[in-house]
Amino acid sequence: EIIYNGDDTHFNCSANGEFTVEKRDSNVSVFVENIFVGQYAVVNVHSTTYNGTVTLMFNGREEEIEIRNGKGIWTIPDLLEEGTYFITAIYNKNSYYESSFSSTSFKVIDYSIDVDVNETQFNQSAKIIVTLPEGAIGNTSTVSIYLNGSKLTNVTTADGKTFIAYTDNL
Repeated sequence: EIIYNGDDTHFNCSANGEFTVEKRDSNVSVFVENIFVGQYAVVNVHSTTYNGTVTLMFNGREEEIEIRNGKGIWTIPDLLEEGTYFITAIYNKNSYYESSFSSTSFKVIDYSIDVDVNETQFNQSAKIIVTLPEGAIGNTSTVSIYLNGSKLTNVTTADGKTFIAYTDNL
């Protein structure tokens, strides 16, 4: 209610009115980097809201984390097997903000190196093929190859794959 008490030239009056303050939209995003077997996945959550809570849904479990200054972090406490995983973040509505959600996927990569050597005979070349796992230190890496404990060479890979022909007294 608004009341005007009047003055020498105006009468007093009052008026009533209603208005609605609506909740603001929230915008949540979730990001997890690909990891290798034996590493822990770290879930990063960002929100346009300053503070609040987010429920993370992962592998049949729900985990509630705090958002502070628009950010929240949760480390998945389990060592995961190789594969692709999905996670959903739900911003929990409150008296100021509406709910929102975001989903993403990430991979757990087996980092074992695949080595293939063709059959050969004495004094013939042996072809050694080394294949690095997906995501191994970019697309170009240096691989050291040893034979019977002696270093043969360092080889630079292209697209995670390299090969050499070796002929020294095989």
